[in-house]
Amino acid sequence: MKVSQRFIRQLLSGCCFIGLTYPVAAATGLPSCQPLQLDDWTDYRGTAAETAVPQVSLQLLPGQLEPQIRNLLRQHLAIKVLDWQASPHHQWPTEHLIRADDWLQLLQRILKPYHLQLVLHPNQSAVVRYRQTSSS
Repeated sequence: MKVSQRFIRQLLSGCCFIGLTYPVAAATGLPSCQPLQLDDWTDYRGTAAETAVPQVSLQLLPGQLEPQIRNLLRQHLAIKVLDWQASPHHQWPTEHLIRADDWLQLLQRILKPYHLQLVLHPNQSAVVRYRQTSSS
């Protein structure tokens, strides 16, 4: 969600900049900017259209879950530091190819059966911990 808000802010600031500079460009004889083509890019919530988003996949192997999650976070989400606050003994049982629309959805599908959650921080760190249960 933070990515979509950042994108919208950048888009709006870019539009304001273009709106302010257009009279200057017209007065100096410079060509005007081309309009943005967002039809195939994103919808209003910031999610990519189906044609623009390649599906991601990960081949999980039997063995410890932590190193496989750690590698995925490092390679695809640029996470440099992972604080694993769960048991290191969680095992993935079989060889299995998991597919999702994006890496965060894929991680959620992997972690949910273990009652784990991923918390991402802006300083390229993340925490994997057990899900907080709501007490009522």
